[in-house]
Amino acid sequence: MNRQPAILIVDDDPDVCSMLEFYFENLEYAVHVAQRGAAAVRIARDARPDVILLDVRLPDSDGFTVARALRADRYTQHIPIIFLTGRNEPTDRVEALEIGADDFVAKPFDAQELRLRIERVLKARR
Repeated sequence: MNRQPAILIVDDDPDVCSMLEFYFENLEYAVHVAQRGAAAVRIARDARPDVILLDVRLPDSDGFTVARALRADRYTQHIPIIFLTGRNEPTDRVEALEIGADDFVAKPFDAQELRLRIERVLKARR
């Protein structure tokens, strides 16, 4: 029996979270949401999602710090991370990739393109 893929959405904007949650639930993903970095690390460790969508700007820490914590934890280091952020400077992209992010998508974004990027990352991890 195939289980549905799980996604963790980490963004401090409730509207973005709601839209992505609705979109991915309709695609039959199990969706977890965190609006703070500390919660994201805890949920990732407990739920072990198949992929994490991570914003850079969070109220308690930045997404780079969260990604470093996830990569340093043996329970979460293998989970693909896709940065989904309004920060689109080349230095942000480079930092994300240096940390070990699997992809970087700038806001505003196309939901279908994001879905395809997630599917590509999940397929590569299989």
